Amino acid sequence: AQAGFAVGDRVEAVVRPEHVELGTGAAAPGPNAFEARATSVVFLGNLSDVVVESAGLSLRCQASPPRRIPVGQAVTVRIAPDQVVLLAADGAPAGRG
Repeated sequence: AQAGFAVGDRVEAVVRPEHVELGTGAAAPGPNAFEARATSVVFLGNLSDVVVESAGLSLRCQASPPRRIPVGQAVTVRIAPDQVVLLAADGAPAGRG
């Protein structure tokens, strides 16, 4: 568990969109790697703002350099574990530190 939380504590996991890695092949095994589908892609010049969905959840990503990912395309998502920040969910206590 991350510092300040115990196993079983309710948390929200947050990650900055630029720390989400997108790919188009099969998801590599490992922590925080999964398959998703692109639901929105906006070219912003220096990057592409991409929203993906997986298991009913949406995740905003920023691909730099920009990527041409068609809406509806299957993608793979990877988030390095050290880029995930845990916050107490619904005012739950931070657990034992």
